[in-house]
Formats: sequence, structure tokens, C-alpha cells
Amino acid sequence: MSVDTSGMDNASRDASTQAEVRRVANPDDPPVPPRRSTYATAASESSGAPGRVAIVQGQVYIVGAILIAQLFLCTTALFELLSGNKDVLWGIAAASLGGFLVALLVTLWPRRRSKGY
Repeated sequence: MSVDTSGMDNASRDASTQAEVRRVANPDDPPVPPRRSTYATAASESSGAPGRVAIVQGQVYIVGAILIAQLFLCTTALFELLSGNKDVLWGIAAASLGGFLVALLVTLWPRRRSKGY
């Protein structure tokens, strides 16, 4: 593709030819492949994983509920500590540890990947 630069002065001619030539930062690097559009293929790639979205939504809901329970347990533990009832703290700590382990189990357990993932 050539640009007709017959009616331009030297500065304009240099600017128009520089606009055509794309400078490469590292000329030794291999060329970058063109990007594929991910929007057109998103639905077709998820067809191999029936129920995967429901599993992830369930995981997010359960872990969110456990997080709210953890915040409640921390608040209760702080209240009991400031009230001087240190006997109850071990039970609250055990419940908090149990909630953490359940959240960890829910997050990491379904490791079997469906087709397409």
C-alpha cells in the first residue's frame, strides 16, 4: 500500500510514511498471533460442562454463608472476651475452626473437571 506524497512537504511526507510503518520493540521476537474473539465462542465452550455453573454458584453461596457466620463468631468472641467470660472462647474457637474447615472442603473438594475445562 503506497501513499501519494507528491503534494506534501518533507515533514508531512515523513509523518505519513511513519504512520504506515509500525515500529517493533523487539524485532527478534516471533510475531504475535491475532487474538480470537472470546465472545463468540463462550457459549460453545461451556456446553461440555453441564451443571458446572450451578456447582460454582452453590460453592459461592455456602462459603458466603460461612463467612457471615465467621464474622458473627468473631464478634461474639470479642464480646465474651471483653465481658470476662473466657470459658466460652474455646467453644467459639472450635466452631470457627469447624466453619473454616467446611469452607475449605467446599472450595477444594469438587476437583473433577468436566469436559471442556
